[in-house]
Order: sequence, then structure tokens, then C-alpha cells
Amino acid sequence: MWSDFLKKAINNVEQFKYDTKGLSNSLSTTLEKSPTKSHQQSPRKPMQERLSEIVTSVQNSGRFLESQSLIQEKLDVMSAYLHSIRLNQKKKGKKTEWCPVYETDEITENRCSLVFPASMPNTIKKEEINDADLKKAKKKSHIDTGESSVLPNQFVDLDIISLKHAIDEKDRKIHILLEEGEELSKKELKHLSIIKNLRSKIERDGKDINEMKNKTKKLESEVTDLKKKLKNVSENNKLLSNRLKEMSDLEKEFNLLKIEQSRFEIEKNNELKNLEDETIAIKETMSLQHLEELEIEKSKSHSLLDKLNEANINLSLLEEKSKSEINSLYSLLENERKDFFIKEKSYIEEISVLERKVEALRYELEEVSHNANSNFHANLLQQNEALQAQYFTAFQHWKEKESDILIKNALLQEENEKYLKIINKETLKSKNINEKMEKLKMTLFDNENILKETRLLNESLTKKVSKLEETIVKINSAHKNELKELKLLFETQCKVGKKPKLTDNEIPLTNNSFDLQYKDYDILKHNEAKSSIFSDSMDDICYQKRHSGDLFVQNILPCLPTTSKNYTNNNKNDDVNDSNTDVYFDNESVQSVSALPILHSFNFSDHDISMSKIRPNINIILQLSLSIQRLKGQLSMKHDEINQITRQRDEARNECVQLMIEAEKNKELNNKICILEDKLKELNERYEQCLELYGEKSEKEKELKQDIADMKEIYTQQIEELIAKFNHSQELK
Repeated sequence: MWSDFLKKAINNVEQFKYDTKGLSNSLSTTLEKSPTKSHQQSPRKPMQERLSEIVTSVQNSGRFLESQSLIQEKLDVMSAYLHSIRLNQKKKGKKTEWCPVYETDEITENRCSLVFPASMPNTIKKEEINDADLKKAKKKSHIDTGESSVLPNQFVDLDIISLKHAIDEKDRKIHILLEEGEELSKKELKHLSIIKNLRSKIERDGKDINEMKNKTKKLESEVTDLKKKLKNVSENNKLLSNRLKEMSDLEKEFNLLKIEQSRFEIEKNNELKNLEDETIAIKETMSLQHLEELEIEKSKSHSLLDKLNEANINLSLLEEKSKSEINSLYSLLENERKDFFIKEKSYIEEISVLERKVEALRYELEEVSHNANSNFHANLLQQNEALQAQYFTAFQHWKEKESDILIKNALLQEENEKYLKIINKETLKSKNINEKMEKLKMTLFDNENILKETRLLNESLTKKVSKLEETIVKINSAHKNELKELKLLFETQCKVGKKPKLTDNEIPLTNNSFDLQYKDYDILKHNEAKSSIFSDSMDDICYQKRHSGDLFVQNILPCLPTTSKNYTNNNKNDDVNDSNTDVYFDNESVQSVSALPILHSFNFSDHDISMSKIRPNINIILQLSLSIQRLKGQLSMKHDEINQITRQRDEARNECVQLMIEAEKNKELNNKICILEDKLKELNERYEQCLELYGEKSEKEKELKQDIADMKEIYTQQIEELIAKFNHSQELK
């Protein structure tokens, strides 16, 4: 509402301004900027500035209603009066001047979001303004008529008093407007805070609405999923109803099959005995064959060990022989070297001696040329022949030594080839032994895997046997509870019908060995005796208990252990007669063993509705006991097999240890063979070096022989020339 009042006040001010625009031109400078323009320029000015502008505009508009001359006189009087008032106030110091209080910057900043309305409350009514105008008009008429009775001083006093009253009223109105403006500013701040709170609430509500939309979407998706699940459940229920119908039909067929099953049980037991005997015989034959194979492998391993020992002994002997022969060859080579060097020295000395002799002969020939004597020439010829004979004997001796060295070299090469053949044979044997070792390791690895598999089978069988024992204990406890309830029911019905009570000896008991004992109790007679009493309720309860027993057997069958592959292959005919019952139980497999207490609690709760007897399913318990006995027999057989396999494993391990030792010995022998081969290579290299030296020396000998032959020819020519000269000289004489 306050915005409406402000709009009205501003409209009135604008009307006054429009009326007073043509009255005065002297004060037009003060009214150049109208409040509308100032509001348009600064729409967010504080409240007090707007109020002051409105007050000034109202004052100016009120003054412009009078004539221009009166306004000027009144203004002069007002200025003098105000000057006197100010002087009095300063002297007295009692009255306080009024000054407008402006808003702070924080309030204006908080109020920036909203535009302050460009209007003020219409507190100055038009009636008051009209009254003031009438008064001023009357005063104007009095002044125009020029009443002579009134003095100018009195007129001035009256004007001053009227102006005082007008100023006081205007001050009072200004104070009222200021108070209203402050209240409006406070209200505006409150409204701003309320608006902020409302905006925050709107944002929160929007977030909540979005969250609710998301939740609704999720719920809709969940609802659709639940609808789908309900459809699936309804379909499953339909299928279950159909299955229940099929089960009822199958129960009828099962009752017929039970009658046929009783016929085949005797044949089955006989066949089982025959199969067990055959399996035992087959296992014994298999174990004997396995033992024979192990003995053959043992004999082979022993023969290999003997061969290895012989090979090691032969290698040691060959090593010793080779070492001794190598040492002897070294000694022979060194002796031959020494002999060769000695002979070389002797030959060199002989050559030097021969050269000296040749030189001596030259000197003698020269002397003979001067002093020719026939006797001296004959002596020289004899000496030459003697030297030739010595040289021929030395040459033959050297050829004999050379032939001996070549023969020894050929023998050494033959022995080296023999040793190389022996080494190749031993390496082949070691390779064969290593291959056999690898095969034995593979067999050991296979045996260990078989042992692990048998252990795992043993553990699984033990677990399954423990599970069967637990289930049978539960069956016995449930059976005892059912018997107690039957006894109580029978006693109550006997009391009602005055029939004799059952004794404890007439109730079938169960042993810990999972076989039923009958103590002077015939089930068929007992059922015939009870059939006369419970003729009405017998059919319903028998159907319920038979269905619960079938479900119980259905829950036990998955826990029954499966035999090993060998046992299944040998005993394929064991389960031929039980195929009908297995098919029935497989078609009915829906629940698990965990549902046992629920089934029993459900079935026992039906006793309050229908009072009847419960007949235990003896065939199922007998089948369970037979299966447990089979499992025990299998366990004992598996234990025996495991013991045999462990013994074989220990023996194989011992053989492997021995073979590993032999392999290490073979490795050592191979290393020794490698060392000997390296030594042989070194000896061959040295032998080649010796042969090279021998060739070089033989070449030197050939050269020396040629030199000697040349020297002989030269000497013979010289001697012949000397003889010819000597003969010619004698002939001349």
C-alpha cells in the first residue's frame, strides 16, 4: 500500500510543478531538474533525499500560487525572520536545528535487488493545499483593496505569524514523512529478507521436487521390475502346478515300479556280488602286472647301474693307461729330441771336421802340385774312400732312425683313434642313461600326480561319507521323533477306541551302522491292524508323508558321492536296476538339504489337523546303508592302492637318487674325458710341431748331403785336374 501512496504524492507534485512552470521565470533555474527526471536518472536514491525533494517541490509550488510581488516581499520577510531566529537560537542554545539523516551504504547495497518505487505516500491531502490557497487568496484581496486602517507593520506581523504556522505545519508533515520513510525502509528490509528466505525456500523446494521426481522414476522402474517378476512368479507357479500334477502321476507309476523293483533286488544283489568278485580279481591282476612291470624296470635299472659301474672302471683304467702312455710318449719324444740334437751336433762336428780335412787336402794338393809325389796321391785317394765309407754308414744309420720314428708315429695315431672311439661309445652310453633318467623322472611325476588325485578322491569321499553320516543321523532323529509322535497318537486313539497300546519292542529301531533292526515286529501285520482303526484319515496322511519322504530322498541324492572313473567303468552294470528310481528322483530335484528342518516342521504340524500314523520309507534307508557300505569298501580299496603307490613311489625315489648319483658320476667322467681330450689336443699339437721340426731338420740334412756331394765332385775334379797336370808335367820331363 505504501507504494500507492508514494505514487499519488509524486503525481500531485508533478501537477503543482506543471501549474507553476508559467508563473515565474526567475526561479526556473531551481526547477530545471524535475523529480521524475531525477528519479529516471537515479531510481535507487535513498528515501530521505526523495522526501526532501518532494518537500522542496511542495514549498515552491505553494509559494508560486501567490503573485510574484507578494512572494518576493514574503521571502525578504522570511529571510529576516529566519535570520533573527537563528541568532536567538545561537544565543539561547536550547533549540536544535533539524538536519536530514541519510541511510548507510550497506542498506542501499542490500536493497539493490529491488527498485525503490518512485512515489511517496499521499500524506498531504489536496484539501489542505486548497485551504492554504484560499487563505493566501484572501490575504491577496486584502492587500489589493488596500485597507487603510491596518498599518504596514501589522500586516508584516500577520504575514510572519501565518508563515510561522505554515512552516511549523510543513515541518511537522516533513517529520511525519521522514518517520514514515524510516518505517517503510525497515519494512523494505524485512521484505527483502523475507524475499531472500522465500527464494532459498523455492530453490530447496525445487531440489526436493527434482529428488522426488528421481525417486518416483526409480520407484516406477522398480514397479515395472516387480510386475515382470510377478509375471515370472505366476508363470513359475503355473509350471509348478503342472509339475505337481505330473508328480502325482509319477507317484502312481513309482508305486508300480516299487513292486517290480522288489523282484529285481535279488538278481541285483547276485550281480553285484559277481561284479565285486570280478573287480577284485581284475584289480589283483592289474596290481600283479604293475608289480611285474616295476620289477622289470628295477632289473633294467640294476643292469644299467652295473653297466655304469663297468664303464666307470673301464674309463678309470683307460685314463690310467692313457696317462702312462702319454708320459711314455713324452719321455720318448724328449729322448728322441735329445738324440736328435746330439746327432745334429755330431753331424755338424763331422761336417766341420770334413771341411777342415778338405781344406787340409787343398793345402796338401797345392803342395803336391808343387811337389808331386805318387805316394802322396795314393794316400789322398785312400783317405777319400775312407771318408766316403764313413759317410755311407752314417747315412744308413740315419735312415734306420727315421723309419723307426715313422713307425712309432703310426702306432700313436692308431692308439689315438682307438681312444676316440672309446670316448664316443662312453658319451653315447651317458646320453642313453640321461634319457632313461628323464623317462624315470616323468614316470615319477606321473605317479605323484596319481597320488595327488587319489588323495583328493579320498578326501572328497571322506567328506561325502561324513555328510551322509550327518544326514542319516538327522534321519534317525527325525524317525525317532516321528515314532514317538506315532506312539502318542496311537495311545490317544487307543484310549478313545479302547485298543491295546504299543510296546517299545514293537517300534522299529535304527542302529548306528545305519541298518534297521526289527524286534519281533511285522510291519505288514501292524499296518493291517491299524488300517481298521485309521481307515478314514490314512490316505491323506500317507500321501503327505510319502511326498515328504520322497522330497527328503530327493534332497539327499545330490549329497551321495560319485565313484572314481575306474570304479564306474568296472561297475557299469551296478546301477542298471536303480535307473527307474534315479529318474524319479531327478525329475523331482527342486530343493536342497538345507530344507530338511522346514519339511519336518511342516509335516509334523499337520498332525493337529489329521491324526494318523507315519510309515518310514525303509527302502531308502536300505539303499543308503548299501551305498555307505560300498563307499567304505571303495575307501578300503583306495587306501590299499594308496599304500601300494606310496611304496612304489619310495622305491622309485630311491632308484632316482641312485640314478642321480650315477648321473653325477657320469658328469664327472665326462668332465675328465673333456680334460683328456684337451690334453690329447695339446699332445697332437706338440707332435705336429715335432714333425715340422723333423721336416725342417731333414731338409737341412738333404741340403748338407747335396753340399757334400757337390764338394766331392769339386774335389774329384780338382784332384783329376791336379793328376792331369802332374802327368803332363812328368811327360814333359
